[in-house]
Amino acid sequence: MSLRTRIALAAAIAVIVAFGVGGFVTYQAAQSSLYGEVDASLRAAALREGDAALRPDRANPNRGFGGNANGRFGAPGIFAELINGKGEIVRLPRNETPLPTTQNAAEIAKTGGSEYETFVVDGSTIRALTVNIQPNLALQVARSVDEIQASLDRL
Repeated sequence: MSLRTRIALAAAIAVIVAFGVGGFVTYQAAQSSLYGEVDASLRAAALREGDAALRPDRANPNRGFGGNANGRFGAPGIFAELINGKGEIVRLPRNETPLPTTQNAAEIAKTGGSEYETFVVDGSTIRALTVNIQPNLALQVARSVDEIQASLDRL
């Protein structure tokens, strides 16, 4: 193989690697930014729903606590439920399908803390925040992130 061929091959490999690394970095930056916005909305919902769960007098009289809540002006809705340290649903409106309870969520109810998780339920990608709101009780707020996944899949 001639020197000219080797140089051309090395340059082609360098360009391929640069595009690959650039694509990966772009994807990670977009994912971080989009999920950061979702996480902020989940934190705000946790404050609102946690207050409604612990102080029913402050709950929205048209809705109360838990279950699906439609977003304003076409925004994605938020889902909320309470679980105990065993991972059992403590409070959820009738006819609502609960989120799958993970061992981590039950542990947060027992010991405190908070955690974000992403999982699939009935074909929809869900982002959830579990936060301890009092001893042996955790609030889970979640929303679909299908539109974010669709955007990321197009990158």
